[in-house]
Amino acid sequence: MVIDAIEEMISAGEEIEISGFLDDNEENTEIYGYKRLGSIEEAESYKGNLIHLAVGNNGFRKKFYEENKGFEYLTVIHPKSIVSRRAELEEGCFIGAGAAVNADTVIGRLSIVNTKAVIEHDCEIGRYSHISYGVILGGGSGTDERVFIDMGITVERNKKIKLI
Repeated sequence: MVIDAIEEMISAGEEIEISGFLDDNEENTEIYGYKRLGSIEEAESYKGNLIHLAVGNNGFRKKFYEENKGFEYLTVIHPKSIVSRRAELEEGCFIGAGAAVNADTVIGRLSIVNTKAVIEHDCEIGRYSHISYGVILGGGSGTDERVFIDMGITVERNKKIKLI
């Protein structure tokens, strides 16, 4: 999904180049023609490159960020999503196709807002969170850090989802 979204960004005029990917699964040698460059443990050698952590595990994204300083993180916004110019996206977020992020919303660092999720106005999504596809967050709602909301769930207005 992330490579597809980046390719769509490139097609829309963004100047980004995909060099390849890091993956601990040695059998995963190629995705859409992009080569596996090594394991995640080898990330250090790619400092200075713009990276995106395409990993669904919230705890992993937080741990990687805290243990690996000096990286610049690409925020990936699928061109077929809607993101208000009044929304704030911290570094390294992923916004999937058909997602809507409305005004005065903050999406925390390295968070995921997946396909067709709706984040209404005045929401605050904690860092390293994952809002799955089809989720609807009512206005003024939000999450703590590292929260996962599974597909299709609707969160009422002004509710905060906490990590348990």
